[in-house]
Amino acid sequence: MNNDLVCVPVSDQCATFSPAGLCTSCYKGYNLNQGRCVEAPIQKVADVGCAQWDWDRQVCLRCSVNWVFDSRRVCIPVDTNCQTHSSTGQCTSCYQGYVLNSGKCEIGNSLCSQSNGSGACTECYTGYLLNNGNCVPLSKLANLALYYAKCCPERLATLSGEVGAISGH
Repeated sequence: MNNDLVCVPVSDQCATFSPAGLCTSCYKGYNLNQGRCVEAPIQKVADVGCAQWDWDRQVCLRCSVNWVFDSRRVCIPVDTNCQTHSSTGQCTSCYQGYVLNSGKCEIGNSLCSQSNGSGACTECYTGYLLNNGNCVPLSKLANLALYYAKCCPERLATLSGEVGAISGH
């Protein structure tokens, strides 16, 4: 009601108002302009990885999943190849096919058919041998020996003799 005891409309955006119906403060998202609450300019979150933004203080309160705060409290992404990571974003374990190296996941040996949690090969695809946690291709001679051992062992003996003659044994 105003001074003349007449009801006056008050804007829904007014948090508080005068007896004359003029806004004296506004709800969040509105600015006070000559007794009226007008929509505030659209603000953009300054931190793209932020999950919870404090509009009043203009700071991120919580980072999104697979994002962590850096030293400046800005959200930075965690390496997508990390299966688990520390609070600082350093990888602590990697997904299959990647190897943990100084807190980062690097591509592992693509010739592994199976690997352990640290990325070392435990089994290799056909045609490769396990050597110190890595799969290495068999040499042509080793492939040939493997082939003869499976198909025709009598030919393997001949091949062994040929290799001995070449190497001088």
